Amino acid sequence: MVGRASQGDAGERSLAIALSTWSWPPSYPFLRACLLEAYASLRLEVTPPVLDLACGDGRFARALVERGVVARIDAGLDWSQEDARAAAGRLGRPVVVGDLTALPFADGVAGTVLCNTALDCLYGGPADLPAALAEIRRVLRPGGSLVASVHLRALDELLTGVRILRGLGLAGMARAYAAKTNREAGQTVHMDLEGWRAALEPAGLLVERARPLMDARAMRARSLLRLLKLMRPRGLARALARRLLAGPMAPLVVAAPAGEDEPVAGVVLVARRAG
Repeated sequence: MVGRASQGDAGERSLAIALSTWSWPPSYPFLRACLLEAYASLRLEVTPPVLDLACGDGRFARALVERGVVARIDAGLDWSQEDARAAAGRLGRPVVVGDLTALPFADGVAGTVLCNTALDCLYGGPADLPAALAEIRRVLRPGGSLVASVHLRALDELLTGVRILRGLGLAGMARAYAAKTNREAGQTVHMDLEGWRAALEPAGLLVERARPLMDARAMRARSLLRLLKLMRPRGLARALARRLLAGPMAPLVVAAPAGEDEPVAGVVLVARRAG
């Protein structure tokens, strides 16, 4: 059992890594710290080779290595040529340009596949999900693992703007606000945890663990930090953001929901390839 002191130390490590990797806007290092801590808390048994799919510019992959979640990334993929080049430079590993629905890797090449905040952001939406999952299964070795973070449908209800609008009786505006937020984040696949299980398991990816990510308290904290984005990213704004992150918001990095029925914004899934 992990004690409070060690939990706090762990959260501080994730927050320090996030703050040194992403400086502005302050809501971003907070979200990334929550993600890092969620991955770290799973104590993953990572089998190489490790593929990072939709790796972006490689910053999160490098943060996972620094946090000790994985020893290394062996190869990556992203749809953006610019981000793929940046990731290759940061990781010192080959990063190719490609699409999740048609991976340019051989069958059974990976022991572990990482896919952070990507399966819920497919360009073709839910229609592309079966192909993406089939491709992930194909490149995994039998018994290999997929570790993926995705948002959950409950995210819409946890958005501060949605809560305020619903409280004012403006349900239509609340739905429009949620839709706009999803578009800006590129989120196209909206399901609850059971929906993700139902999508993964027919693809031969059996969900073994799920770690909740960002409850209502964390979402309120993130909304407050997002307000600082309106300020110029220097001087007082930076000092205030760091004070908030190092002070009252720091415990939220390691906090997990109190009960199974408590809504959360997302989840980190660990699924194993069957057969």
